[in-house]
Amino acid sequence: MTPAKIHEFHKLFAMWFYSTGMAFNKAAHHTLAAALRLLTPSDIVPTRQQLAGDLLNVCYDDFRSKMILKIANRRCTVVADTWTDINGNAVINYVLVFEDMTVFFESVYSGSDSHDAPYLASDIERVMAKLSFVTVAAVVTDNTATNQLAWSKLQQKHPKIFFHGCISHALHLTVKDLVQCLPWLGKLEENCRKLVRFFEKNQQLWYELKNMKPPSDVYRMFLELPEQFIALSIPISDLGKIRQILKERFDFIYGDAHGVTYLLDPRYLGQNMDDGTREQVQSFITQWYGSNQEEAVLLELLKYLGTAAKQSVEFPLLRDITLTVFSASCSSAAGERNFSAHQFVHYQARNRFQDAPVEKLVFLFFNAKNFDNEDMPFYEMIDDLADASDDEDSSNEDSDFEYTKGRASAKTRTAT
Repeated sequence: MTPAKIHEFHKLFAMWFYSTGMAFNKAAHHTLAAALRLLTPSDIVPTRQQLAGDLLNVCYDDFRSKMILKIANRRCTVVADTWTDINGNAVINYVLVFEDMTVFFESVYSGSDSHDAPYLASDIERVMAKLSFVTVAAVVTDNTATNQLAWSKLQQKHPKIFFHGCISHALHLTVKDLVQCLPWLGKLEENCRKLVRFFEKNQQLWYELKNMKPPSDVYRMFLELPEQFIALSIPISDLGKIRQILKERFDFIYGDAHGVTYLLDPRYLGQNMDDGTREQVQSFITQWYGSNQEEAVLLELLKYLGTAAKQSVEFPLLRDITLTVFSASCSSAAGERNFSAHQFVHYQARNRFQDAPVEKLVFLFFNAKNFDNEDMPFYEMIDDLADASDDEDSSNEDSDFEYTKGRASAKTRTAT
């Protein structure tokens, strides 16, 4: 077997390890060596050290290039989530959420750095600066006072990007508030746990439950929840407590994306939105395009709200904000799902790896699912064309070439 063939085999063999999370010591298993000797007498299995070293770097660079090519020029939501790894280190995971896929982008091991608002805002901006190949529609984080302050700082600097909290986290906190405030709800706690376990075991239902919904559905849900509680014949005194909890939780996570999508979503068109919120949302939309376009945008918005049911009518001025805001995710659940992948990979690495190799392994393991067998030949062909182009450029001594690696925030109102 030629050295080139062995090198290609090593890369493909290594990708099988990385994409499946297989422990590297399995490469030395005697049955694997015996099976491969039936095909060739050469000792072609890479060592554990090769899998953890040069092969990891080569496969990571190749796969990252293919991943960037696959998602280039698309709109996405950046999800930032903080957690603690199995060694007790503070980590911030950054995940990109697209309509049809979730991509792990990078991790930051923040060590002893304080996660205050300036730090979080600065780190989110650092990551956004790396994402010039996509259009960032929104940034979603945990629902903490520190993150809320970071949203405010970032919104002032990036008025055309939406910053808000996670609806999954908000609903979790809402349920906890309700159980704590209404003792009789505590009796339902065990049944709720059984329901969650049922969804977790039923993968299809769990996928539907976790599937990304537009922020307009969040707005609608908080409008309808009080009415649904009223239908349960709950005592008036308890209804008042429930309304207050729902209002406080929705007020906290509310961002411009929720109001804008609820007004522009043809299913809702701002139905039952209070006058103050509607006025603020309309003002945000008209200011999106600059002061010289305010009157034209307002006129088109009013026409849209009056004729949205007629699908043949086009509204070019509203196109940009609509495409952006409906690309915004309303949950950081994608970031939390990455935690389990991170922990699994770190466990398989037996905690011996430093932060950088672990991050590369997680990138390969988590993102491999975004490619099917039909995708890979296309992206490999693109790489081959790029390599051929580089060879041609290099052979021309007269050519000089350079290789480059590759709201005003409105005061928000509740929907109650």
